[in-house]
Amino acid sequence: MNSLEKAFKFAGRYYLLALPLVALYAIPALVGSSGPTASLKYILDSFPLFGNYDYLSDPAVIIGTISSFFVSAMGATILSFILGFIAYPSTYGMINKTLQTGTGDLNDFLPALKQNFVKYLLYWVGGLAVSAVLGIIAIVVFIILGLLTAVLKWFGIMLIVLAFIVFFAVGVVAYVLLSLWFSVMVVDDMDLMQAFKRSIQIAWANFGSLLGIILLVIIVTAIAGGIIGLIVGWIPVLGPVISSLVSAASTFILTIFYIMFYRDKTGREVLI
Repeated sequence: MNSLEKAFKFAGRYYLLALPLVALYAIPALVGSSGPTASLKYILDSFPLFGNYDYLSDPAVIIGTISSFFVSAMGATILSFILGFIAYPSTYGMINKTLQTGTGDLNDFLPALKQNFVKYLLYWVGGLAVSAVLGIIAIVVFIILGLLTAVLKWFGIMLIVLAFIVFFAVGVVAYVLLSLWFSVMVVDDMDLMQAFKRSIQIAWANFGSLLGIILLVIIVTAIAGGIIGLIVGWIPVLGPVISSLVSAASTFILTIFYIMFYRDKTGREVLI
């Protein structure tokens, strides 16, 4: 909990370092909620209130609106993907540099991005590979259980439910064990596999602490996001953008926490 308190203190002092993450969440939210998306939401929300719309009598209008919606949503997804390769390496780098030297600002953005871009690319590929392996194993297991269900009946269904629970637990454990992966690459300048092993080693030794903090941040984020969504979510365009700031803030806090936690567990000084 001490590391989380320090993370909040750091975030309050160096809040400008969160701007790349704010852009990562706010810009796609703006793109995805504007224009056709807002129009489609308005039409769908209005169905229960009005029995007939003249403009809905033309199928071309409906098809055009829905097509625009998917184009807008796809654009937001692609934009989020691209911005992630800018926001994450730069933010991790700026935070680590600030913790090392005791000073930091947005002037460190480009140096941090240049220093950590390739690392993040490798980390992303590594994460994709881990997800693919776990996904393939899950698919094979559920196919086998699906075939067995035809023979085992209700017992087979119980096995499928149990398998869902087991794979969910495995996913949670994997997430916690690998939560420090990119932090290790940034702080210690390790290669992908060395950082992978170090993350598992440190996280396993502190599994309870990491799991508790991660769950706490997720729960608080969900509650805060829900409340803010109820207050401003109905506002076209602006509502989703404001709501996205909650996710940006929680990501910023967790990023600070991961780096601080790893530096602390490896005996490095944390200057704030």
